[in-house]
Amino acid sequence: MLPQKRSHPSHSTRDPEKDWRCPLCNNVNFCGRVHCNKCRAIIPFDGYEAIHGSSDGYEKIRPIRELRPPKQPRRQSAFDWVCAGCTNVNYSGRLACNKCQRPVTAACRLVTPKGEIAQRNQDDVGLLERQVTEQAPAFVERGPPAPAYLSDEALALAAKNAETLETALDIASRAKGPRALESAAKRLAKAHRKNDVRRDHRFLSFLRALRTRLIDDELGPAETANIAVALASLGCCSGGLDKDGRAFEGRAFASIGRRASVSIETYDGAALSSLVWAFALARQELACLAKASERFMAIETWDASSLANACWGLASLNAPLDWSCALRRARAVDASGGDLAKLVWALSVNGQDVSALATTIGDIQSWPSSAVARLAVGLCAGDHTKVLLKVAAHLRESVADYTSPELVDVAYALSKTDARAFRPAIDVALANIDASALDGDALARLFEALGAVEPPADVMSKAVHAACDMKLWRPAALVTVAGLSTNAALLDALAQAAVGLRDRFDGAQRRKLREALGARLPVDFDKADVAAVDAAVADEPPREPAAPPPAVARPPPPPLITGPSLLPAFLQDKLRGDFLG
Repeated sequence: MLPQKRSHPSHSTRDPEKDWRCPLCNNVNFCGRVHCNKCRAIIPFDGYEAIHGSSDGYEKIRPIRELRPPKQPRRQSAFDWVCAGCTNVNYSGRLACNKCQRPVTAACRLVTPKGEIAQRNQDDVGLLERQVTEQAPAFVERGPPAPAYLSDEALALAAKNAETLETALDIASRAKGPRALESAAKRLAKAHRKNDVRRDHRFLSFLRALRTRLIDDELGPAETANIAVALASLGCCSGGLDKDGRAFEGRAFASIGRRASVSIETYDGAALSSLVWAFALARQELACLAKASERFMAIETWDASSLANACWGLASLNAPLDWSCALRRARAVDASGGDLAKLVWALSVNGQDVSALATTIGDIQSWPSSAVARLAVGLCAGDHTKVLLKVAAHLRESVADYTSPELVDVAYALSKTDARAFRPAIDVALANIDASALDGDALARLFEALGAVEPPADVMSKAVHAACDMKLWRPAALVTVAGLSTNAALLDALAQAAVGLRDRFDGAQRRKLREALGARLPVDFDKADVAAVDAAVADEPPREPAAPPPAVARPPPPPLITGPSLLPAFLQDKLRGDFLG
């Protein structure tokens, strides 16, 4: 016997006259229901009273308004966006409008957490504040953005508007797309506590994501150059971190260099100048340096700022460049201030005559100290006494604005001249130098300046003490200090450092170190490893060419299986004729 279908308890006593219509969805509900069968709305008061005869119990199913929980405010997120077609507000994560199904585009607006609508400005790329001594180049302007996911655009906007460093680091650790990575890097470059940023684990996550995007070919020339400028402005690959931390930052620069080598032909003047400026400031080797030099020669149109940064970066990286062509381009642009100082320095260190550029130098009282120091080094080789007198006057009036490396550069440049008028300025510079804040190259220039004058005893002792404590030497700087020093303790320290850098010295530097340090070096220090290898190869008898490997015979075919067969005789004969005949 089949079970009978149970009906609703109210169906047996249903009165069609007491059925009620839902005021929200217009659905007709049976009289026994106290909630709408379609939208679950509560039965109206008059319908309940009509069914039950009174209002007793109605408040049990319909809570009193005062006892209801307060209405929650509308959900707000920094990634919600407004449809450009129907102005519907869509939650973050949607790639199409929930109302009109229109896909998200770059014209869509974002809803900020404060409830205001922020229109994304495509032309506002911002400028990097002057965070370092040698003025960072302006970030490269970009054209209309390529289609991207909303999360990348939203993170880029959030990174740009981040008010605190903690917020900027949180956004940088989640940045994955090219726009977000670029905006996060530019925001972090504005931080005052740069070493705190570099030590944070969220910054390491940012570098990992950056290297991944560089490998995936998702960053263009403008984004790559801007990120390199931001990392160099943060002080990456410099002091402040341990060896492993600097190596991790160095790998990020190496990834940027490999990415640039693939697309260097698409770089314009602004992007190329920013790229070489960043690598020169971070003192990192650029893998595509020769290609960058060729690209520099191919670009015809330059502005003063881009040309100055490109020449300064290529000169700092010892690029193989036709500097006579760079000199012609420098004469064609109207450079002044720090840009003119960079051009003078870059061209003079590469053997070019900068007299024509020196005649355009006017009043330098308003110049920054970094530009004045670079100008002094660039003009110390020729007869530019008038300009160097202006440099000396600027030093005496604004000595408090100079950093220790800049004071060393001015003292080094003025010590190369024989004019007695520069001796007071040299004494002022030497008296205000903090030798403990200098790197190896600056210490080498300081010892050259001290060797040209008779320095006070306290200045010499501070320089010797700083050189003894120096751990990171470059080969050329170590050779210079060893040739100018007579202090026994310093010579012992330099001998230990030279042994650690033995493989990085060439033959001429080895001979100079042997003359300066003598018996402090090992006996076999000045023997070139390359010559020993060549001699060993020359004494080795020529090798006979190796005999070719013996030919391997093909294995015989497997024997045929004999025995009763299930095939008829005519098929067996056909198969033997086709395969064995």
